[in-house]
Amino acid sequence: MTPDEFNYIKRAVEALESPGITPMAQHKILKTMSQICGKNATVIEQQLTDSVDVILDRRYQDLQNQKLVDILSR
Repeated sequence: MTPDEFNYIKRAVEALESPGITPMAQHKILKTMSQICGKNATVIEQQLTDSVDVILDRRYQDLQNQKLVDILSR
Protein backbone atom coordinates (compact mmCIF):
# COMPACT_ATOMS: atom_id res chain seq x y z
CA MET A 1 0.00 0.00 0.00
CA THR A 2 1.40 3.36 -0.93
CA PRO A 3 1.69 6.10 1.70
CA ASP A 4 -1.00 8.09 -0.13
CA GLU A 5 -3.38 5.13 -0.07
CA PHE A 6 -2.68 4.49 3.60
CA ASN A 7 -3.30 8.16 4.44
CA TYR A 8 -6.55 8.07 2.45
CA ILE A 9 -7.73 5.04 4.44
CA LYS A 10 -6.93 6.80 7.73
CA ARG A 11 -8.77 9.95 6.67
CA ALA A 12 -11.66 7.90 5.31
CA VAL A 13 -12.15 6.10 8.62
CA GLU A 14 -12.16 9.44 10.42
CA ALA A 15 -14.73 10.77 7.95
CA LEU A 16 -16.91 7.71 8.43
CA GLU A 17 -16.89 8.35 12.18
CA SER A 18 -18.13 11.91 11.79
CA PRO A 19 -21.80 12.36 12.69
CA GLY A 20 -22.87 14.48 9.70
CA ILE A 21 -21.73 12.19 6.89
CA THR A 22 -24.38 11.42 4.29
CA PRO A 23 -25.20 7.92 3.09
CA MET A 24 -23.94 8.85 -0.39
CA ALA A 25 -20.60 10.02 1.01
CA GLN A 26 -20.35 6.84 3.10
CA HIS A 27 -20.96 4.76 0.01
CA LYS A 28 -18.32 6.59 -2.01
CA ILE A 29 -15.73 6.34 0.79
CA LEU A 30 -16.42 2.65 1.41
CA LYS A 31 -16.25 1.80 -2.31
CA THR A 32 -12.93 3.61 -2.66
CA MET A 33 -11.54 1.90 0.44
CA SER A 34 -12.70 -1.43 -0.95
CA GLN A 35 -10.92 -0.79 -4.26
CA ILE A 36 -7.69 0.23 -2.54
CA CYS A 37 -7.72 -2.76 -0.19
CA GLY A 38 -8.71 -5.17 -2.95
CA LYS A 39 -5.95 -3.99 -5.25
CA ASN A 40 -3.34 -4.30 -2.52
CA ALA A 41 -4.61 -7.73 -1.47
CA THR A 42 -4.27 -8.88 -5.09
CA VAL A 43 -0.69 -7.56 -5.24
CA ILE A 44 0.22 -9.43 -2.04
CA GLU A 45 -1.48 -12.58 -3.30
CA GLN A 46 0.53 -12.41 -6.54
CA GLN A 47 3.77 -11.90 -4.62
CA LEU A 48 3.02 -14.93 -2.44
CA THR A 49 2.16 -17.03 -5.49
CA ASP A 50 5.35 -15.95 -7.23
CA SER A 51 7.49 -16.81 -4.21
CA VAL A 52 5.90 -20.27 -3.93
CA ASP A 53 6.44 -20.82 -7.66
CA VAL A 54 10.12 -19.95 -7.28
CA ILE A 55 10.49 -22.43 -4.40
CA LEU A 56 8.71 -25.18 -6.35
CA ASP A 57 10.85 -24.51 -9.44
CA ARG A 58 14.03 -24.72 -7.35
CA ARG A 59 12.95 -27.97 -5.73
CA TYR A 60 12.03 -29.47 -9.09
CA GLN A 61 15.37 -28.41 -10.55
CA ASP A 62 17.21 -29.83 -7.53
CA LEU A 63 15.42 -33.16 -8.01
CA GLN A 64 16.27 -33.20 -11.70
CA ASN A 65 19.90 -32.41 -10.95
CA GLN A 66 20.04 -35.18 -8.35
CA LYS A 67 18.57 -37.66 -10.82
CA LEU A 68 21.24 -36.68 -13.34
CA VAL A 69 23.98 -37.08 -10.72
CA ASP A 70 22.58 -40.50 -9.80
CA ILE A 71 22.54 -41.60 -13.42
CA LEU A 72 26.08 -40.34 -14.08
CA SER A 73 27.48 -41.93 -10.94
CA ARG A 74 26.38 -45.45 -11.89
